[in-house]
Amino acid sequence: MNNKAIFWLVTVVITGIFLFYMFEQKSQNQPRHSQKKQAVKKASKKTLFGQEMNELQSLDKKALKVDLKVIRKKKSLLKQLPLIEIKTQKDSNGNVEIGFTFKHRLVGFKGDLDAIEATSTDLNKREFLVVLEPLSSSTNRAFKRVSFNDLLTGIKHSFKFGSSFKKTVPYALLICRDQLSSNSCLDKKKIKISELVGLASMEKVDDYIYYFQALLINNDSISLIKDPRIGDQSYKDLTQYLKILGHDEKLSADIADKIRNLNKTISSIPVMVKNQDLTVELPYQNKMAIKGIIKNGNAKKK
Repeated sequence: MNNKAIFWLVTVVITGIFLFYMFEQKSQNQPRHSQKKQAVKKASKKTLFGQEMNELQSLDKKALKVDLKVIRKKKSLLKQLPLIEIKTQKDSNGNVEIGFTFKHRLVGFKGDLDAIEATSTDLNKREFLVVLEPLSSSTNRAFKRVSFNDLLTGIKHSFKFGSSFKKTVPYALLICRDQLSSNSCLDKKKIKISELVGLASMEKVDDYIYYFQALLINNDSISLIKDPRIGDQSYKDLTQYLKILGHDEKLSADIADKIRNLNKTISSIPVMVKNQDLTVELPYQNKMAIKGIIKNGNAKKK
């Protein structure tokens, strides 16, 4: 082999070794560069995730503060309002079921049942309505038609609702005369019971409300106003309480006003609560007792 051939052979070998070395170097450098990019990306993600977590935690704390504030306000109002609360009963199908016992209470004056008797055209005619009616809308009513004799003898009845209360709903338990079977009492006239008992049964009598009790109903509980003789501050508290329960300001004020007006005019004996039992007592004049009081009074005077 001559010198020229040897020269070219050496040149080719050296060039090959150089190219191989450069290729290896590039291959080794590429993963490092890629790893660096990935490390930066991961660090960026970690930073962003950390910021998101901090923001979420901050939002959670704010929401928690709001929730705690609402809970404290609700508890404070509950202490001020004359409410009594019981658990909501449900039937086998999961429907909300509210049972009441209606009966008369013998008293020394003419009361609710005397007014019903005075305005009844037939003591056995079911021209009267017992209804649980929402104060905020005209839907979701539950009712039973009754006569004067039904109420005098005493009845038990359960009002059933589907378990679909999305929030606490203000209701009215009402007894009224409903000659046209509208199945509603809130649209009936309201005057004092003392005026109603003066109406003779033979006269043409309009439809009136004889009994009223305010309730707050949801899927889990029923709250009742224990005393209709509450003052202005209690109605302001009731408005605030309704707002906390999810009703807007105007509606809350309107509902509180409705309850105020009905309580002021009708002034019914509140529903009696014993354990989970709800009893409506309708005052009815005990004629024999009145005679006895007059007789005894005369005897004492002598």
